[in-house]
Amino acid sequence: MFKVSLFFFIILKASIAFSQGYDVFGIGIYDVKFDGSSSNHATDLRYERRFDKTLFDIGPEKDNFFYLKPFAGIELTSDSAFYLISGIYLEDNIGD
Repeated sequence: MFKVSLFFFIILKASIAFSQGYDVFGIGIYDVKFDGSSSNHATDLRYERRFDKTLFDIGPEKDNFFYLKPFAGIELTSDSAFYLISGIYLEDNIGD
């Protein structure tokens, strides 16, 4: 348990744990049960590159509220799974 806690402390204090710009990093743990009955824990690592090319504007032409933009990435798990991902994300313009 100490190794897991130390690992998360280092990751959270590292600068790669925080998304900056259009590069997004992620880490996750799956199949966690707090009663100790699960032994199939899996770690998930993810990297996304979000592009600044607007595909579609939502809102008035003068002041658009939302933008639909593409992204692509890679995802790996400790269960030997490998994914290439792509899609469209929603970026809001509220508060600017």
